[in-house]
Amino acid sequence: MDSPVDAAARVNFHLDTFESQRSRLRSLAYRMLGSVGDADDVLQDAYLRWHAAQADGRTDGVRVPAAWLTTMVTRLCIDRLRTVQAERAAYVGPWLPEPWMGGIEASDRTEDAPDHRLELVLHHRRQRIEVFV
Repeated sequence: MDSPVDAAARVNFHLDTFESQRSRLRSLAYRMLGSVGDADDVLQDAYLRWHAAQADGRTDGVRVPAAWLTTMVTRLCIDRLRTVQAERAAYVGPWLPEPWMGGIEASDRTEDAPDHRLELVLHHRRQRIEVFV
């Protein structure tokens, strides 16, 4: 049995591993799902599974944690797509993905910042142009 210090070090290692992959995993989930909210939900589920697997000792044999996390996020995205497929099929009207605010963290955004609003407007116009082209 591990000492409390070893157990804490292992938890910190797994947390650091997940945090180092978070941005890449969030981008992957967004590209698959087309929704920032769904991507964040999948990331939360993936973290909980990663943490549970670490607590059960199922990650001891994992040689490449990034691959394990990528596989988990991909599978969770596929599951999410299967569950919302019926909802999107029944939806009347065009379905468009949410705009990705790449590079702008939530703490950096303000409602009064004109440059952020301009970026959002330009992004939407690019999407509309791509739809019509």
